[in-house]
Amino acid sequence: MKENEREFLAQVGLGYFFVDKRGRVWRCYRAMGGSRTGNPSYMRRVRRQRAERAKSHGHPRIMFTAMGGPRMAVYAHRAVWMIANHAAIPDTLEINHRDGNPMNNCPSNLELATRQENTLHAGRVLHRLGKKEQRGEKNTSHKLMAEQVVAIRRLAASKSMTQQQIAKLFHVSQGAVTNIHTRKTWCHLP
Repeated sequence: MKENEREFLAQVGLGYFFVDKRGRVWRCYRAMGGSRTGNPSYMRRVRRQRAERAKSHGHPRIMFTAMGGPRMAVYAHRAVWMIANHAAIPDTLEINHRDGNPMNNCPSNLELATRQENTLHAGRVLHRLGKKEQRGEKNTSHKLMAEQVVAIRRLAASKSMTQQQIAKLFHVSQGAVTNIHTRKTWCHLP
């Protein structure tokens, strides 16, 4: 368990935060600043308000002030799982959202998983790891258009010009012409 999670669970135990059955975290007290004359900060009761605020990679976080210490943050889904299951999250595991929605922190939607299981879940079940098409002109660093590649292949196959001459004609390297001709690159084109 991380230090910020331990500190947050202590504040839940003191009643400063409350987690409902739907996995929403509520703030019941707010840290108020002390005075310049040396009075320490204190906790003041506030009307119950949602504590999840800032999002990091789509996952809501809870910002809070440690007892007499600095501001800290804890991921809401990690805190909800620990509170619902009365257990710490092992260092080798992380929390997986079964439905793939990082905003849904309902305890029945959260499960322990290894990094590999979490990644497989995102790829196979949620289809979120599909590679972006980057072949040919869709690649941001392309130098040739599809018509030019077809022309390079035609010229290289006819052997009317050397690959060095073709490379100069199209402003690319001779290695690029070789790769196009042998279909190591631009293999999706005829």
